[in-house]
Amino acid sequence: LITSKTPAIEELFKDQENCILCEATNEKDLAEKILLLKNNPKLLKNISENGYKLFINKLNKDKIVIPLIKILTSNR
Repeated sequence: LITSKTPAIEELFKDQENCILCEATNEKDLAEKILLLKNNPKLLKNISENGYKLFINKLNKDKIVIPLIKILTSNR
């Protein structure tokens, strides 16, 4: 995952741990981050594995969708 560095993204993701953050609307920074991953297969593998773990543990339907459905249906 390569994404823009924003406060919302930084609440969940950590640069070079489970994603790569770049400056918004900065194509040079984006290109540098792509090359960083291309030239560092170990970093790419670590980010990939950590990103998957984050998704499984915090972003799956049981953690997001089901609680949301409960909130939306509890007011009926």
